[in-house]
Amino acid sequence: MEDLFLKGFDTLKALIEALQGPFGLREEDAQQTVSASEPTFVELQKYLQRLMSQEAASLYRNVNQIAIAPNAAAQINTILRAMLQLFKQPDSTKSRQQLVALCNRLIQISATTKPWVTVLQAAQRAIAIPKNAYSALAPIVIRDLKQASDLLLAGRVSQIIPSQHLRQLIAPAQAPRSVPQAALQPISQATSRQTTSRQATATRSQIAIPLEPRAAARTLLEVFNKSELIEIAEFLMKAIQ
Repeated sequence: MEDLFLKGFDTLKALIEALQGPFGLREEDAQQTVSASEPTFVELQKYLQRLMSQEAASLYRNVNQIAIAPNAAAQINTILRAMLQLFKQPDSTKSRQQLVALCNRLIQISATTKPWVTVLQAAQRAIAIPKNAYSALAPIVIRDLKQASDLLLAGRVSQIIPSQHLRQLIAPAQAPRSVPQAALQPISQATSRQTTSRQATATRSQIAIPLEPRAAARTLLEVFNKSELIEIAEFLMKAIQ
């Protein structure tokens, strides 16, 4: 755009300088100069119209509460490729943490779009369950995220939902509840703890919580019941005192 404006400016400047010169500006010379520069002004007009159309599309997305990060498509493709490479590596706590961290980066691309965030949080939960092998996770997670990203970029947010296969990975029959991991720090190596529920003792899988306080609170609310949360709160209060 700058190049086109400068070309147009040079033409106008030459016309003004000739007009103010001692010999003036002959009409035929002015017509010849304008005709020679006309393609530049036509190209500039088309370019500005294209920019205005893109801006209008962006405003339409914002009006519909679809706030998408710049270069979203490129970012999404890069992150999905990185996730696919991690799925090809041996299963480990570190690689699962990296996968969940990549999901967090995808969330930030459109963090205010609830359906998009819901699918990514579902993927995080599936990754956080140790019994979900990479061979089962990879095709489902990558497919769900690719489909969700295509819908997001197309502005079809209402159609973004976790697939049935992904939901099955989150809550398989008779499996303990799990939670999303993000930016992750394991909070316990123990697999059993005292509860105040109907059962005196219940075995839980290892969980992890995000570093962001609100996300950490949501994780705890999803995993523990009211009496357990009170117990945790009392323990934390004693610890910080």
